[in-house]
Amino acid sequence: MEHLNTYIGIEPFTVLVDDSTQLRGLAERARALRQLPFPDKLQQVKQLAIDAMVNAYEKMVVWGRKAATGDSGAREQHQKFKGIVFQGHPLSYALQQGAGCCRYQGALFFALGYEADLGDQHFVHASPVNR
Repeated sequence: MEHLNTYIGIEPFTVLVDDSTQLRGLAERARALRQLPFPDKLQQVKQLAIDAMVNAYEKMVVWGRKAATGDSGAREQHQKFKGIVFQGHPLSYALQQGAGCCRYQGALFFALGYEADLGDQHFVHASPVNR
């Protein structure tokens, strides 16, 4: 087992956690939650992660249905969210776009949970995903 002093540069759930202005801001907000009781802290960390990005998979499906009706604007939106879901991007890209699927949300929750001190030990093991 390897112990790391930072989450910057790791790839939980195959998402590179890179440094960004958005992540630093969210991390600061998560650190402000450290003194809360665990249930409140957990709820607020989850809410930080949820509020940071819409679910790109759900948006891809919705815009895909609209694109099927011939709406060209919907086709562009569908492609945008499809790219987020099926192409590999760092966490900073998802935060910048305000959209990410479950792996981006999971990586963000991991980082924010660390900053909020949700537990004594943080451990993530992810197997490679067959893209």
